[in-house]
Amino acid sequence: EFLANPDAYDMCDTMEIPAKVTEIANNAFYDNSISTIPPFIKNLTFAEGSECSSIGNRAFINCSSLISIILSNSLFAIEYSAFSGCSALNSIDFSKATNLRSIGSYAFFSCSKLISIDLSNCTLLSSMGVSIFCDCSSLTSINLPNSIDKIPGEAFGNCSALNSIDLSHYNNLSSINSCAFERCTSLTSVSLPESLEEIESSAFWGCSSLSSINFPSNLSTLGCSVFSNCSNLSSITWDAWKGSTALQSNTFSGVCPSDGTVTVTNPNEYDGIDLLQYLFNDESYLIQII
Repeated sequence: EFLANPDAYDMCDTMEIPAKVTEIANNAFYDNSISTIPPFIKNLTFAEGSECSSIGNRAFINCSSLISIILSNSLFAIEYSAFSGCSALNSIDFSKATNLRSIGSYAFFSCSKLISIDLSNCTLLSSMGVSIFCDCSSLTSINLPNSIDKIPGEAFGNCSALNSIDLSHYNNLSSINSCAFERCTSLTSVSLPESLEEIESSAFWGCSSLSSINFPSNLSTLGCSVFSNCSNLSSITWDAWKGSTALQSNTFSGVCPSDGTVTVTNPNEYDGIDLLQYLFNDESYLIQII
């Protein structure tokens, strides 16, 4: 009778991975494009004393019922698309995952209800694949480990609820890879660290609410279309550039502030009107230097 009555499972809403499980295999709960996890399972946890070191490729992909995950300190790796498409997932607790070394590409791709990410305790995390949180359209908060040296390509692409990013205290961060924050349409402010050396192509493409940017003094490369279609960008602080930054003529293409004015704060002798018009690729702008 218990098995025949689905309502009898209402109190059984948690899947706990047993302590003796050493890994969750590729496609463990995924078969022929369908998740095999029962719809009454809302939470994923790991038993005390867990020995599980990895969550395999596509292990929990497209599980539409899963709401929360609490990870264990035994985990070393979360592999490719492990939780991709978990459309109800709104909470991931990384606080115990202090041994986590890698997160594979698309691991949490299109987890559209996910609200915040806090990886600050994952101090051994050294490898993150592309698009790990791409299309997480409810994501409003990001906290990364201080050890991070790059933000992967498309890592937070199309996170349309993200309104601010403070990277200023990540002193090992040297690169923001291609399309990392592409189409983050609510993003109004970005704080960059002095350690940053490179912003790759289209990193902030289409961030239509971004109004200002402050470039660090160590920046040596600005890729093509980095700020293309950032239509409200009207203030640039670039007071430490010494003329050695590699530039592209379309870095700022599609920038069109409402009053037609772009203000560049405190440039040195290398920054002239001709250069700025070259960068914006449109001589119709009023470039205001202060």
